[in-house]
Amino acid sequence: MSSKLLRGTFILTLGTILSKVLGLFYIIPFYAIIDKYDGTLFLFIYSLYDFY
Repeated sequence: MSSKLLRGTFILTLGTILSKVLGLFYIIPFYAIIDKYDGTLFLFIYSLYDFY
């Protein structure tokens, strides 16, 4: 039982870390491509989306 729990925890941890790294590869070029005005609009709308 304990080894199954540790294995599942390890898999979830690796998945979370991989997700964060892939997010960095998306966000950094995204903000480099869009200008400041579009970035402001994106963050405004995303905060509303994130709230609901």
